[in-house]
Amino acid sequence: MRLYFYGMHGITLDVLVSSAQSFARSPDARMLGFSSPYRCLLHSLTHFALEKLYLQQPRCPSAFVFNFLLGAGGSSSQGLPDLLRFLFFGMHGFLDEIFFTFFFNVLGRGDGTSSGHTSLWSFLMYGSCSFVVEKLYFHLHYSRGWGTWKRVPVYVIFIYAWELSWGLGLRTCGACSWDYSHYPLNFMGLITLLYLPGWIFLSVYQDLLSNVLWRVQYVPAN
Repeated sequence: MRLYFYGMHGITLDVLVSSAQSFARSPDARMLGFSSPYRCLLHSLTHFALEKLYLQQPRCPSAFVFNFLLGAGGSSSQGLPDLLRFLFFGMHGFLDEIFFTFFFNVLGRGDGTSSGHTSLWSFLMYGSCSFVVEKLYFHLHYSRGWGTWKRVPVYVIFIYAWELSWGLGLRTCGACSWDYSHYPLNFMGLITLLYLPGWIFLSVYQDLLSNVLWRVQYVPAN
């Protein structure tokens, strides 16, 4: 799980830095950032090595990240606080989009570049969407006893509504980073049923992630 988080954290740093550099050269409301699965692996291994260094010398860079993951000091509580869950889901949104656009570029109808891209707006969009879907999961599963395939349609309807709402809002200020107008079964170029299998997969995966995050023992650093 730590390697998973370190890779996701590294991709987030890549996106933030590349987006800032691109915006400085040519201001673009879409605020696009770039990374790749290769860099994700590199970040995972590098941060894991730094973690080992931290265990020997706690004042190294990224100490806050390692305190959070290793649980240094304080009293523990089950599950991550809501703010940290939102941040986790936002970073995971970057991971999802970087991997998807990378493989689309390399294997699909993209431009063949060896990197994926996302937008800084995706952090807020994915973070908030996944946060709400997780609340739906806890309510529908634990309070109502709904099974996975009874919950998934609710998730998917919400996801499409969320994507459409964000798309409409971002499009009004020229900040929308996606356009599905050339895809079949699209609506206003902002949502498409072509991605339905992907959203179903991510909905099921979201439940698994929520279970993992709930088992995390959060220990605030002193």
